[in-house]
Amino acid sequence: MPQDDSQGGSARRVLPWRLILVMVVVGVSFLVPAALLSPDGKGAISGFAGLIPGFFGAMLGKRWPSFAAALATIAAIAGLMLDAGLVGHLLIASALIIAAGVEAVRFGGRSFVFALYGFLFTLLVPGMPAPADTLPYAAFGVFWGWGAVQLLGATAKAAPPPAPRSFGVGLTLFLMIGLAAATAIEHWVDTPYGYWIALFFTFRAVAPQGQTITGTLRFGLGVAIGSLAAIAAAALHFPAHVMTPVAILLALFGLRFLPHPGPWSAAAFTGAVLLAGSLSVETAVFRIEAALTVVALAGGLALIIGMIWQLILREVGPEDQSNA
Repeated sequence: MPQDDSQGGSARRVLPWRLILVMVVVGVSFLVPAALLSPDGKGAISGFAGLIPGFFGAMLGKRWPSFAAALATIAAIAGLMLDAGLVGHLLIASALIIAAGVEAVRFGGRSFVFALYGFLFTLLVPGMPAPADTLPYAAFGVFWGWGAVQLLGATAKAAPPPAPRSFGVGLTLFLMIGLAAATAIEHWVDTPYGYWIALFFTFRAVAPQGQTITGTLRFGLGVAIGSLAAIAAAALHFPAHVMTPVAILLALFGLRFLPHPGPWSAAAFTGAVLLAGSLSVETAVFRIEAALTVVALAGGLALIIGMIWQLILREVGPEDQSNA
């Protein structure tokens, strides 16, 4: 994917503990009541599908583009109620992907990438309630997360600046081709955890401009570290009352290192998810396999798209390259 190194070393920070505490309060204050108020207790996972795009979309996007992405998340989940099949799903995903490319160029930000994530989460994760049951909790989660960021004054706190047109085109192609390949691989591997590939891949589009390949490699290393640690924990047969607090601590550690370029955030989140879930060596190993698949797919696509764009730039005159 065409590169732009404008962000430099600004990503080398860690989040302050005060902000992490606020993020935890925002999440818990919504997800716990959502779980308790829903008839089947699945309100939390439905709300999560909206909370993530609402909260992180507002932090990584300007106010009104992120609000548009919040509305698009709700509309995309509502679109699943039409039961339009594969064609309908492709149309919704394509609209969100094109919007992500436009946002990156015109405004800067990645709000629509998170909208795409919320849509895919609702569509792909096993055990999700029906779209009609998911929609109210997801919509409330979107506005809860987006509104919390506005009240905290954290709007666009981590939003990248507007990118060159070449990056917007590259981002659109990266997501369209990559998600098509990820979905094909998911059906080919025939495992209940195949959706991890598509969700992992989508998050690679949030990487800072100019860091798609290096960020993906660090992500893969982090997932491998977290999965290997979880495999060791599974072999030692730690009880649940030990695993759960460790998973919570790892999740907090992962939040703190979100802006850091190293592999530690991915490692911590991977360990947290595996320890908090039904941990087994099989799930941990597949998580490594999914990460390696995403590393190969994202890295290969970024290189190919970047090479194609360079060939295009060679064909246009020097006077036109400033607009690319």
